[in-house]
Amino acid sequence: AVVSTQSTGISVPDNSVSAVVCFHSLCSSSNVNLALLEILRVLKPGGKMYFIEHVKTKDIFSSMWLTQLNFAIQMTVWDCHYGDFGSQIKRAGFSETHISERTLNFKGIRMMGPMQGLAPHIYGYAVK
Repeated sequence: AVVSTQSTGISVPDNSVSAVVCFHSLCSSSNVNLALLEILRVLKPGGKMYFIEHVKTKDIFSSMWLTQLNFAIQMTVWDCHYGDFGSQIKRAGFSETHISERTLNFKGIRMMGPMQGLAPHIYGYAVK
């Protein structure tokens, strides 16, 4: 079965889900740590959380501009709170974490200035 839900207060029993998929969704959570605890609660032992998330760029110029624009982006488009999700996933209490990093290549796409800050991504899985 597929359940689409908010990241907190998932209405399924404890230890009942084999896999959770987070596709650009942790950034929309108002409390990432609580969301990760809720994911751990519903996962069966050995269950996996698969994820891909954009993360804060290490390019200070893009990061500065994205931070300045983030309030407007949150309010008008995505409600995005980009951050260091890799560290939060590692600290959440999973028995294993497998995290890779990749910066998306926007050649040929007009990604002006601050939006380039959305290019860095992490992806992988974590095991309960």
